[in-house]
Amino acid sequence: MPFTKVDFYLGIFCILLTQSLNLSFFYLIFEAVPEISGWNLYEVLLVYGFYTLNYGFFMFLFGNLRSLKGYLFSGEFETMLIRPIPPIFHIMISGFDERSIFQTILGFIIILYSFLNLNIAINFTTIGYVIVFMILGSLIFGGIAIIAETILFYTRYSFTPIDSIFFLAQFVKYPMSIFGTVLKKILTFVIPLGFLSYYPSNFFLNKVNIGFNVFLVEGIILCVLAIISKKFFDRGLKKYEGNGN
Repeated sequence: MPFTKVDFYLGIFCILLTQSLNLSFFYLIFEAVPEISGWNLYEVLLVYGFYTLNYGFFMFLFGNLRSLKGYLFSGEFETMLIRPIPPIFHIMISGFDERSIFQTILGFIIILYSFLNLNIAINFTTIGYVIVFMILGSLIFGGIAIIAETILFYTRYSFTPIDSIFFLAQFVKYPMSIFGTVLKKILTFVIPLGFLSYYPSNFFLNKVNIGFNVFLVEGIILCVLAIISKKFFDRGLKKYEGNGN
């Protein structure tokens, strides 16, 4: 069997193992306590499901962004500049992680399982809402990732905060209200990762009065991030000096 197939199936196994451990952790916690800060097991699973869904779809679309540093040092980025498509798009389509599709499907399954246990109707409307949240959330995460990776141009290809962004994203696996006001504001107004999971879940649960329309705010955030990330990346390109003599 070719190595690529071994790598694919090993990746699927690792995803299944990780998800199984995470879900087992939730069940063990809620076996001891019925609620955490007013959230029960299936409500937390809904948040986690949206995170898994959006993270998986984000990795499918934007996962190859993390290869930018390698492209810069190898000189391959220079070939992208002379091709008739935007370099950022070229980076995105230069590599896809097929395993992320499996993670996206798992996210859907967890969400549907949560819906069943929360007595939320599963129909074309709710499925449509989930798909829209998936698209908006993954694109918002993508805009944040582009800005983070573009910092490589400003630091002479030596530093990007992308790992810190992925670390922060770990917090939105869970309801943000359990972490306190400061972190919640950071993940809403500064680095809006809360729109991957917390706010889409609250749309269905209506547990917290957030005082705004989630779809409208996500659309506005996406438009702002699209403009900022494009301008930031275009300015970063002007600082690119190549990797040769």
